[in-house]
Amino acid sequence: MAAGDISDAILAVTRARLGDRNGDIWSDAEIFAFLNEAFMEMALNLPDGALPQLTKVESDTLVGGTANYDLPSDFLRARLVKYKGIVAKHWPALEKEALRDDALLVPSETNPFWYLENDDLYFEVGAVTQSNGDTYELWYIMQPTTISTDVDPELHESVFDIVQTYAVARCMEPQRDFDMAKLMRAHFDEECYLTGLRHLTPSAFEGIAYDPDPESMKPGG
Repeated sequence: MAAGDISDAILAVTRARLGDRNGDIWSDAEIFAFLNEAFMEMALNLPDGALPQLTKVESDTLVGGTANYDLPSDFLRARLVKYKGIVAKHWPALEKEALRDDALLVPSETNPFWYLENDDLYFEVGAVTQSNGDTYELWYIMQPTTISTDVDPELHESVFDIVQTYAVARCMEPQRDFDMAKLMRAHFDEECYLTGLRHLTPSAFEGIAYDPDPESMKPGG
């Protein structure tokens, strides 16, 4: 199977559902744009356990005296951060001053904190030191690949019908078929909600604290 064959099949099924097999109404570029929107919606709203193909871990060497590090170019949202092998505590960037003022929240290299700001990963550990190649790890969900006739999606075929439903909804909007668009979008939201429920679990690194809330995708929610 050549690169792009899966994407072409997704496109063809979407066209069939739209009744536009020959491309007389919607261009390939328009439908691919809507399919890519759908993949991004799923990545933003589904729990991590539903997105194993988008889960990545980046490890890099710490630099003594340097608290901030570039996020990966494909970064979407964080799952977990480790500092020198210790799971660091997430802290809101807007409240970082509290770490300096509150005696109960004293950052150190054995009590590390992290936050995201200006596309960087920041550590609050007092002072970053380096010895013997110390590293940090960023566990994260990456942005879905932009699919095209030459590029296939990472996500499993079990979600292809869901993204096609989203694309059908979006195609209905410029046709002013708003009732159908609303119905198809409700189907998409419901399928995402049910998919999210199937993958929520109390197990570590599956149903972690930073998972999106599936209620946000619940129809009528």
